Amino acid sequence: MQTKLQQTPLKAMPAKVSSKGVSRCVLPPRNVVAKAAHNETSNTTSLGQRFAAAGAATLMSASVLAGGAAPALASEFDLLAEPKPETSYYIDDAGALSKSTKGDLDKKLKELEEKTGYRVEVLTLRKLEYETDAFAYTDKILRNWYPSKEELDNKGAILVMTSGKEGAVTGGDSFMNAVGEELLDSIVGDQIPIYTEQEKYNLTVESTVDRIAAKLEGKEVPGEYGTV
Repeated sequence: MQTKLQQTPLKAMPAKVSSKGVSRCVLPPRNVVAKAAHNETSNTTSLGQRFAAAGAATLMSASVLAGGAAPALASEFDLLAEPKPETSYYIDDAGALSKSTKGDLDKKLKELEEKTGYRVEVLTLRKLEYETDAFAYTDKILRNWYPSKEELDNKGAILVMTSGKEGAVTGGDSFMNAVGEELLDSIVGDQIPIYTEQEKYNLTVESTVDRIAAKLEGKEVPGEYGTV
């Protein structure tokens, strides 16, 4: 797909990251219009998705001009441009999850939303090429889906990167406060890196969901390795 861009340079705005690494990131304005064959300018496309597509096109062009490989960018920016999930609770961009795990996630996270009002999405990605902060990247995705503070308040996302061997858990204020810093630190600092290093991606996701769900439901939270 060929994309025509205006020759107006972009001026990046740094993400604001808290002491715990959870960021509330505001996408910078972009004076770029991307014309794509799949009707980029359709009125049904959200503003957040247009920003993501424009950024993807710009960086892809820069990569190609520099002799880089455009396919390495596709996963990172395709996930940013994904529409808000309506019928499932996961986006397995890395292709790391089994069919049974996907079924379990939909069942568990649907029950969690019905019981508590908290909606949690699971995202998988190989690695980040241009965004250096997993929390800021995940936060951008959530803000594309839930632009207002009120919409975002009880939403959360779990990101697992299979090649990068790291991840992030972030969300709105109510979600983050309910999960708590101690559990977040345990998941992001120990659980995700250890399991992804062992390439146990299904276990990484399911154990993380189980621990977060238990906390949000007021139950006893399992330990990092399945113990209580």
